[in-house]
Parts: sequence; structure tokens; C-alpha cells
Amino acid sequence: MRDALRLRQTGGDPPLFGFGGHPVDEAPFTSPVVRMTALTEVFGLAVLVVDPTGGTLPDDHLSVQVTIDGETYLTWDGVEWVAAEVDGDYTSVIDFNENCAALAIPDTGALLGFRVRLEALGLDPRLAGFTPFLEWDHTLLLDWMTLAKETATASAVSVERRTQLGAATDAYALTDTYAPDTDLPAKVFNLTTDPARATNLFESWGAGPVLNLTEVQDADSVLMIRFSGQARVTIAQRDELVDITQIPHTIVRLQGTEETDVQHIGRMTDFKFGATQRRARERFQPLAKKFRVSVEHWSASPKESLTGIKALRRAFEVLRSPQTGATWRMRIVDSPNQEVRQGDGIFGGTFMAEVYALDFDAPYTEVPLVRSISILHGTGGRTRSNESIVISAG
Repeated sequence: MRDALRLRQTGGDPPLFGFGGHPVDEAPFTSPVVRMTALTEVFGLAVLVVDPTGGTLPDDHLSVQVTIDGETYLTWDGVEWVAAEVDGDYTSVIDFNENCAALAIPDTGALLGFRVRLEALGLDPRLAGFTPFLEWDHTLLLDWMTLAKETATASAVSVERRTQLGAATDAYALTDTYAPDTDLPAKVFNLTTDPARATNLFESWGAGPVLNLTEVQDADSVLMIRFSGQARVTIAQRDELVDITQIPHTIVRLQGTEETDVQHIGRMTDFKFGATQRRARERFQPLAKKFRVSVEHWSASPKESLTGIKALRRAFEVLRSPQTGATWRMRIVDSPNQEVRQGDGIFGGTFMAEVYALDFDAPYTEVPLVRSISILHGTGGRTRSNESIVISAG
């Protein structure tokens, strides 16, 4: 998925756009910012600009800014990459390709994105294609384990608790096996004075964590507390033993990997067309791999185990590789179901799934591209003694 950065947002000034939605002149586009922890190099950029009839226009109609940290956008000033505002300087495609090797990619990878500006130059251009060519230090198995860990950890379970206050208070220290997500609001109801749960008493989260309430609640009041909680997560191999008595606990088991029957066949080529840097890299297409996984959520109550596994199923429906930014497809093999460990008081929900991903681990061959072909002929009569062909490479 080497063209993962498809442009999706258009600049915010309506007068810049025609009724058909296309930019009229100097309209900035913004691509998604995609996390790519394995990114090692931005090799080049290819664009396709067309006129209203579909005819190809020169790259001169388009210029770019790039960000590698997701916040600061950069442009080439002739010497180095410097910060630029949305209404500031942009870099031509030729200059970008000439100097993109000088982009300093952090060791931890990048948050990569682009701002693109089209210029009419007396015509009516449309952006029909935008493909950055990238290199990754990619390890598919580590990529999957990181993705599974992050996805399961971020999956929140709806938790409900009831407690009786020992003393009057406007703050309740929450102690629970689920770690509350303090970025999300909670709900607190006093069932003693408000059995219909009409008034939410939650005001804010405090350190501890503490639930700060809107007013003091009397001693012996029964509170109902609802919050989004997160469980501990373990990534395990198929035959690896995991202690599920430490609940709540989410376990993602890798059942194995295999190459799929449907593979990418043939070779792919990445291009760099700069003023002097005119190169091409050719490699085999990435192979499609399939992971079979099981996802389990263990808890002390049947309601929380089933709620948890349903939340995990939703979280795993759309997966984006943290290493390359590629979207992975997931197929649920069976619906969430539940089982009980008799005598242990432990309830587990589980589902099985197949994950399809691309393995980019393919070496490339880099070659210079022909920049010009000159044919020189003699003049007059039939003399062709100085006829020659001159080929120069970038």
C-alpha cells in the first residue's frame, strides 16, 4: 500500500472552489497524517495533474509541503527543509524529488502527511493521482503483535459498579480491577435520592483516580458508577500458557501465519524525477499474508466478559499498521461467544478472526533513468558523417 496517503481534505476557503468541487487556483489540500514507525526514507513522489478533458498537465501546476512529525510542515528553501505555514512557500515536485533524501526521519518513525497546492496557470487543473514512494524497515510479525497490543489496550469496556458511602463526600476514590479511561466522562447516580437516575453527579476526574462530584452526597447513600475501563492485555502464541485468574484480562493469541492463495504477482517500480536525481527502484510485489487469531476477554462477571468481547470485536474490525500505515483487512470467523470456568468464578468471551496483511520485505534494484536522447544530424547533401546518438543518465 505504497499510496496510503490519499488526499482527503480540501482547504477551508469556499471561494477557491468551483461548483464541481475542484480547486480553482492555489487551493491547499491536506492528506491524512499517517503514523509509520518503520519508515526509513521518502524516496520520491509521483503526481498526475489533468485538465477537464482528462489530458495530462505538467507537474508545474502542483507544489507540496511535507510533515514528518504530524505538526510542522516543511518546504525546501534551496538549502534545507524549513518550517512553512499553510499560506507560505511550497516546493515543486522536481525540487521535492531532488531533495527528499535530506528529510531527517526520526529513529522512532514518522507521522507522515502532505499539504498540496494546485495553481491554475491559466488552465483548470485537477489532481488525479498522488503517490509518495516510501521505504520501511518492516517486520510483519512484530508489526502484528504491536498492532494487536495497541488495539486491545485501547478497547474500552463499559463497567458498572455500586457502592455505599461510609461518610458524606463530594469525591469518591475509585478502586477497581479495570483501569478507568480518565479521558472519557463517567456517570454517577445517587440511587438513594434519585432512583430514576435523572441527575448525573459526575463533575471531573481527579488524581488517584478520584471521581469529583457536583455536590456533597450523604453518608450511607448508594451510588451507581459507570465508566469506561481497560483491562490488562497479553499477546500469546497458540500453545503458550497464560494465567487468566488475573482478571480482567484480554488475551490475543496468534494461531499461525500463512501465505494466501491470492498473491500479488509481478514487479512494482518506484520513481524519483528530480532535476538530477532521476532514479527507479524495482522490486517484487508484496506478498499477502494471513493471520488466524483468537481474542479472549476474561472477567469476574458474565455481563462484563460479553460486553468486553463485543467491544474488542468492534475495535478489531478496522486495523491500521503502526509500522507502515497500511490498512489491514479482518474477517470475523465466528461471532462473540461466552464460556464459564466452572468453580473459578471467571467468565470469558471469545471470537476467532482472520487478518490479511501485506509483507513488504522485498529487496529492490535501483537504476538511473535516461534523462535525454539527442540525435545529431549533418546538414546539406547526403553527408551523415557526424550522425550520433547521445544518451545521458541522471
